[in-house]
Amino acid sequence: MPNLSSDKPLFDPADDKLGYAPFAQYLANSISEMMPPDGLVIAIYAPWGMGKSTVLEFINHYLEQKEQKPIVVRFNPWWFSGQESLIRYFFAQLQLILSSRLKEVAQKIGEFLGTASKLTSKIPGLEFTEFINDLIKNGEDVNRLKEKIADALRKQETKILIVIDDIDRLTSEEIRQLFGLIKSVADFPNVIYLLAFDKEVVTQALNAFPTKSGEVYLEKIVQVPFDLPLPDKAALSRLLFS
Repeated sequence: MPNLSSDKPLFDPADDKLGYAPFAQYLANSISEMMPPDGLVIAIYAPWGMGKSTVLEFINHYLEQKEQKPIVVRFNPWWFSGQESLIRYFFAQLQLILSSRLKEVAQKIGEFLGTASKLTSKIPGLEFTEFINDLIKNGEDVNRLKEKIADALRKQETKILIVIDDIDRLTSEEIRQLFGLIKSVADFPNVIYLLAFDKEVVTQALNAFPTKSGEVYLEKIVQVPFDLPLPDKAALSRLLFS
C-alpha cells in the first residue's frame, strides 16, 4: 500500500506522480551550471504539505548524477528551533560539512565563530544572533574574518549549495533571525542558497521589520523565486484512485 503521509518526502524522481520531477531537474541543471561570483539566493514558494521537501530531494538526486556536483550543505533550522541561536548552529553545520572538502574555508569559519563567541561573552545579555548581525555591519574583526572566508571560497572555486527547508515551521522571531543571517552573508562567492517555504507565513513574520514590508524585505534577499508548479487534476485523480 502506498505511503500517503504528507509529511514524508519522496527521494527518487521515478516515484513522482505529480509532475514535480521535470521542475526539479530544470533547477538542478541550472544550479550545476551557475557559478555566482557574489552569491545567489533561490527560493521555492508553496504552502505546507504541497511537496517542497520532495522537490528538494529530487533536486539533490539530479545533482548527485552530475560530473561536477556542488558541495551540498543541508540545514534544517526547525531541528534547532527554540535553541540559543540558529546562526551559531548554521555556521557550525557549515564548518562541519566543509571540514573534509574545503579545509581552509572551514578553518576561517571556525575563527569567525570563535571571535564572535569571545566578543559576545564580554557583553552580558547580548544575544549571539543580534551580535553577529551587528558586527557584520560594523565590526572590524568580524568583517575582516568574513572577507577571509570570501577569499578562501573564491580561491577554491568550488560551488557550495546551502539547502534550507522547513523555514515556515519556525517562530516569527526565528524566521527574522534566519533571514537576517542570509541577508548578511548571502554575498559569499560561489555559494548558492536554495530555500523552501510558505511565502505567506514568511512575509507575515518579516512584516515586523520597521523599515519595510515583509514582501519588500523578501524581494531584497531572494533573487530567483519560483512558485512550485501545481499538479494537474488528472495526476491528482490517478494518485487518489491508486
